[in-house]
Amino acid sequence: MTKISIRLRKQAKAIRKTDSSKKLTQIQNELAVDNGYPSYKALLLQEKQDEISKRVEFATSSDLNDSHIYPTIGEGLEVYVRKDGLRGIRALSAFDIGDVVIDDKILINLGAYAARDPNREGMPWSLTRHLIERHSDLIDYMENVLKLRDSFKPKLNALDKEIIKEIVCEHDVSEAYVIKVYYLVTTYNLKSVARTIIPSLGFIHDQEFCLISLALCYANHSCNPNTVREGTATEAGEISATFLVATRKINIGDEITWSYFGECQHRTLKDRQKSLKREFGFLCNCSRCFSEHRKIKSMVCGSH
Repeated sequence: MTKISIRLRKQAKAIRKTDSSKKLTQIQNELAVDNGYPSYKALLLQEKQDEISKRVEFATSSDLNDSHIYPTIGEGLEVYVRKDGLRGIRALSAFDIGDVVIDDKILINLGAYAARDPNREGMPWSLTRHLIERHSDLIDYMENVLKLRDSFKPKLNALDKEIIKEIVCEHDVSEAYVIKVYYLVTTYNLKSVARTIIPSLGFIHDQEFCLISLALCYANHSCNPNTVREGTATEAGEISATFLVATRKINIGDEITWSYFGECQHRTLKDRQKSLKREFGFLCNCSRCFSEHRKIKSMVCGSH
């Protein structure tokens, strides 16, 4: 369902095209008042608060019979609900530089050589096929026990729709089910490249993997992370481990974070935000991004 703020913004732009006597912000405020809100800004704040409430309700609900909503993800760690309603991982004990913070359990992984047609459809679709064909129980576990949300919903192009129809015909499932699984994969898959020995080919090769692991489903991105992700591969061509290693001292109560796109210390704010929006569907508001955004804004305001 389209947010009221988005609908009113579109209406305001349409009105502005035929009546330039008012600023866009004034028109937005007038439309917001007509819809029962004190102002357009108040509408945006209400929508934000409603979204946080929905996140918290989802994150704290459980079908389990005990008080432990989320699985144990490692010694000295816990999954918690942040103030913004998102889940995160918090340290219950201190870690030093170089310590393995998370030695994660891999839920599912698929290498390019085992995928159906990765060059045509890409690894996220290959993993989606793999889950629907062989691991429908894991899909249920991800949704109802781990409570994973399909929060990243990239726009479906012509090829995507063609693949959806193929899967629907092959496995007698609904389009909605296929899309739901695909969005879960695009939200939580970890893009990996690992050096593996492929027995059938008889040589060592850097192989692309698409995988989902337990703890990293809850570990959030930061452009100034306190851990780095590492992984290894077995001779059978399977990712055997993925883990987070501390890059600085982590104190009790600190959130465990890592960079979704690897090394980002030398990337600009604009470059980082553009990549995150395109590849993961969100804009980062970590302490580094917040600080850099404020600095740019103050420089712009100060130049007037």
